[in-house]
Amino acid sequence: MAKHIGVPTAKSHGGVRLKKIGLWPNGYQIWREAMEYRVSGYRYSPANTIDQLNEARGWLFDRNQPKPNKKTLGGLFALDGRMGELKKVTVTIPKGEHAAGEDIWTRWGPSGYGHGITCVGYDDQVGHDLNGDGKITNDLDLNGDGKVTLADWERGAYIVVNSWGKSWSKDGRIYLLYSAMIDPTWKRGNDLRRAEVTRYLPRRTLRLKLACDDRTDLRMTIGIAGDKNASAPEHEFAPQAFNGWPLFGGGNAGHVPMAGPGDDTPIEVGIDLTSLLKNLAPDNDGKGRLFLRLSRADGSSATGELHECALRSYDPKGSFLGESQLIIKDGNFGKSLFTIDAVISELVSD
Repeated sequence: MAKHIGVPTAKSHGGVRLKKIGLWPNGYQIWREAMEYRVSGYRYSPANTIDQLNEARGWLFDRNQPKPNKKTLGGLFALDGRMGELKKVTVTIPKGEHAAGEDIWTRWGPSGYGHGITCVGYDDQVGHDLNGDGKITNDLDLNGDGKVTLADWERGAYIVVNSWGKSWSKDGRIYLLYSAMIDPTWKRGNDLRRAEVTRYLPRRTLRLKLACDDRTDLRMTIGIAGDKNASAPEHEFAPQAFNGWPLFGGGNAGHVPMAGPGDDTPIEVGIDLTSLLKNLAPDNDGKGRLFLRLSRADGSSATGELHECALRSYDPKGSFLGESQLIIKDGNFGKSLFTIDAVISELVSD
């Protein structure tokens, strides 16, 4: 979803709360805003060597993209932490030590399942005397493998926050030794995971207001042709959110109405057409043809209705330029295929 649709801000969407689970956003502007904040990719980076640690610290500090004389913008990591019996591995830093009074994990919990937590920073001065020799060192072979590696480090820790609120671990955060990430008993915890985000400004979008009594069984295709008199599209795509989310195996949208469980009202959504229209080679008069198809999955009894359909365009800075509404005489679909074939002019690619 973060790749193909984007993520709206909590201010516009209202945030995710238990009462909103299963409800789809209703309002074009929410979907339009989401288009700007997308994940361009994911990376799972091991954290087992000093070189890997240095890359991770660089990402946390400035995403390894230093910008002289500009505000530093760091990144975040997701961690898969084993959280069982954490009292056995949690130590309070004693008086006289750096960050005295704070808690630190010396390794992952010895039991339990993975839990998503977030790494927000690091502190190279935090440490703990793991071998009890009265010193905190990074240059002794503690595990007896005949060499000194990151696994032997007693000083240096990630700063981790949890989703359980500020009452967790005193202030909602805890330190995690760098060496704790090298744990052969919990391999899922030995890497740092990050989403690489891109700011994206759509140029062409489709605004739809529609209802369907089974959003998983809804089927939608959008196509484009450079010839305004074309009878079939040259390029076509099927938006995943409106085709049962096949990316996740199907059925993940829920066999419920578009708006959510028990709500048959139509909702207004937005779909980005920018990539599709980049393929367009318009006629000399700059016009092309848009194709919209609405139907249902094979064997389904789903029905729905399209209430509004409009094409929108934006300038390169994201400012709204205009909207062209398409005429809908009978927007019902399900028992029969619904189609719109419309000539477009102002929305051809630059």
